[in-house]
Amino acid sequence: MATRLGDLLDDARRRTFVGRRRELASFDDVLLGRSARRVLLVHGPGGIGKTTLLLEYCTRARDAGRTVLLLDAREVDPSPEGFEDAAAAALGRPFGTETGRRLSELVAGGVLLIDGYEQLGPIDGWLRQAFLPALPADCAVVLAGREAPAAPWRSDPGWRSVVGVHRLGDLDEAESGELLERAGVASAARPQLVRLGRGHPLAMALLADIAVTGTVPDRLAEVPDLVAALLESLLRDAPADAHMTGLAACAMAWLTTEDLLRQVVGTAAGEVWAWLERRPFVIRGPNGLFPHDLARDVLDAEFERRGHRLAAGAGLGRGGPRPPGGSRAGAVAHRALRGPAQCPAGRTVVRGAAGRPQRGAGRPGPGQLRLPRHAPDRFAAGGP
Repeated sequence: MATRLGDLLDDARRRTFVGRRRELASFDDVLLGRSARRVLLVHGPGGIGKTTLLLEYCTRARDAGRTVLLLDAREVDPSPEGFEDAAAAALGRPFGTETGRRLSELVAGGVLLIDGYEQLGPIDGWLRQAFLPALPADCAVVLAGREAPAAPWRSDPGWRSVVGVHRLGDLDEAESGELLERAGVASAARPQLVRLGRGHPLAMALLADIAVTGTVPDRLAEVPDLVAALLESLLRDAPADAHMTGLAACAMAWLTTEDLLRQVVGTAAGEVWAWLERRPFVIRGPNGLFPHDLARDVLDAEFERRGHRLAAGAGLGRGGPRPPGGSRAGAVAHRALRGPAQCPAGRTVVRGAAGRPQRGAGRPGPGQLRLPRHAPDRFAAGGP
């Protein structure tokens, strides 16, 4: 019987956890000493389930009798001192007073789990070169973040021998259906929600929460709170407006090239290209970049929700107003709606739905913009 509220939370999480068999097997092998791996590097886009996986790791480690230290890097000052202080505080130890204190003394034989590891970029080198090598050999470490591991994790022969890398992807249809079933969604509603969620764990969980109330949406645009949550997940680490505009252009274009970005964000094109290339929900093909289908769907839903209202107002040109509410997500929709109007001569605007061409329209090539089906007709002509 559970004796703490935390036990009830852990039980509920375990009942609804689905998929990730390879990642669980890898962690169990580390935990039980069946593998030479000691450090697992987990990465993937926002909402893909990194935190959920770490919480499952945490429960399994405690069940195995290990001491567990779980840190949220967003709450840690990215400096060696800040990291050790946060870890000591999480373990309930005094901090900031012991000269030369090493965290290795506090977690000997334990399991260190760090969520949001991309926030610790400034001390990635220190962790890799000084801190982690000093840990006892029977420790297990999991670093989970949005960014793929830095090159030294893979290029150094020593780290290569003890590191396992896992890129989290979408759930498959069976896993998505199982997630909905465990959430209490009626069987008749599941196929539609699986289609809308495209296997993205955050989207599936939010859709399940909506569906148990009896509402099964036909389109993402019918659930604006869900769209807002997914947009925030996509845009949370965009450093500037140019990067958000570039993401919107990438979602609208069949294939994004640096030349196309230069038409949209000007001299920032190189920087924006490099940022987009590193996004885990953006795929690099031989001729350019294109986003995950869900990213297209979410932005299309935002167009549908905001587009006609934005277009109805005067001044959508360069000096036009910001979208209602002034949110970053709204700014993306605003700029993306303006994008086709700024498309230079020689570029083709192609109307399509959710990243797919209309039947018989043919597939556009590089530099051709796909106008979302909900964008106003006047933009198809190349300007207001």
